[in-house]
Amino acid sequence: MSLMTPLKKRIIKKSLNKKNKENPFNQTYSENYQIVLDGNKDSINSHYFSAHNQNGESLFVRRAERGDGSIELWCCYHNQDTTYVNTVQHFSNGDKNSKVELIEEAKQWKFSFSGEVCKMIKDENGIGQYSDEKSLMSVDAVFNATTNIFDFTYHLDPSLMAAAVAKEKWSNEFFQALQSMNQIHYEQQGIVTANISIDNQKIEFESIAMRDHSYGTRDWAYMDRHIWLMALVDDKTSVNTNMVKYPHLEHLKTGYYENKGELMQLKKITDMQEIQTDGHVPGIFNYQVVLKSKEVFNITVEKEIEIPFEYDGYIVYEGIAKFTINNKIARGISEFGFNKNQERWLFK
Repeated sequence: MSLMTPLKKRIIKKSLNKKNKENPFNQTYSENYQIVLDGNKDSINSHYFSAHNQNGESLFVRRAERGDGSIELWCCYHNQDTTYVNTVQHFSNGDKNSKVELIEEAKQWKFSFSGEVCKMIKDENGIGQYSDEKSLMSVDAVFNATTNIFDFTYHLDPSLMAAAVAKEKWSNEFFQALQSMNQIHYEQQGIVTANISIDNQKIEFESIAMRDHSYGTRDWAYMDRHIWLMALVDDKTSVNTNMVKYPHLEHLKTGYYENKGELMQLKKITDMQEIQTDGHVPGIFNYQVVLKSKEVFNITVEKEIEIPFEYDGYIVYEGIAKFTINNKIARGISEFGFNKNQERWLFK
């Protein structure tokens, strides 16, 4: 570590605290945000709902609008026997297959999907492949919040971001790159209830869940790698960790622990380099989270299945997984993303 790193960390932390004080999270604006269709393919408004119960069922839906009018769409229903995923995931000019609707700010959302899905084939490594076995699926769901919103700028302990920025070589180009990928990103826990229809099969689904809303600028191909680990323990308890490697910011780590609705800040997260991967979600791996209270979570992740979602220059593997957190069982998402240029996975 450079002798300047602690000083740089203090400078960034002070700057972030000042920025948050002057520009607090605007919940009403964010909850009602609508994307401007100005032709900018890098601007995004993404809503993601992810529900995982202890019966082995999972449901996740992601609908992301781009400034050029295109839509990115994920819809997956998974149980212990089968996994169904939508076949059309990119729409160049809007889509009629899905809808996300605000009912009450920070309390209730509705989301829906109707369209063709395929049954995934899972190989011996838990990697899902799209099959030729097609079905029609519809999802009508409601998300009811059980906790407050967590914004990754305003509510996050700035020490985590400051530590990542302090490790980098500072220059005008560095700070320009830092500003260019600016996003508002927040999450919230709750309960999802859904009516799911797959051909003639009717499923009544209910589960603990979280939702993720982000808007701003996102160019998938700009990222080198990322890991997102989201473990749902109950309707007000979760452990969330993120690790991202950008060309300009290699060691970004963020996250939080929510215990019965009470926010607990993280002090330390396992480095991305310590989680071994061959370009997919590992079948089983361990990581550690240390809270500012000094409580330690040793976490084991066991993949149930991973589902690939491909973009220009980047691929996301959405892994559904079981988590063991200090002997407590949870389920959730183990998401790994990789730039298609493997040289960019390497750290300096």
